[in-house]
Amino acid sequence: MAVEMSFGARRDLSRALWRGFVGKRPRRCGGERSCAVLAVHDRTDDASAYSVILIAGHLVAPRALSTELEFAQPHWLHALLWGPLTPLLALALLQPVKGAVVVLRWGNRMHGFEESRAGRQHGGVAERGDR
Repeated sequence: MAVEMSFGARRDLSRALWRGFVGKRPRRCGGERSCAVLAVHDRTDDASAYSVILIAGHLVAPRALSTELEFAQPHWLHALLWGPLTPLLALALLQPVKGAVVVLRWGNRMHGFEESRAGRQHGGVAERGDR
């Protein structure tokens, strides 16, 4: 899926989303090694948290329900099994999902990226009043 805006070049979102999910920048930049890792300082507000809750809930809830229907386990065993698994899964998914949300914002040319680009072009760091 590629996004084409009237004011810029096409951006391949499917490849960029995968790169953001695995913690890399949305596109390759020259041959620099430091450029390969996505340093996520960008605000995603609650989008990444909601997405993680949605993903973790859809992964854990059906398995917990099918385990209950299949084996009829006591409640304490469910708490022992699914209690630690759910927060661990959520913590493991938080950074990759945040990277994907940042890349999705980049691909759709949402606010915040032009300011940092202007700061890099002028040799300084752009002021961001929204932080």
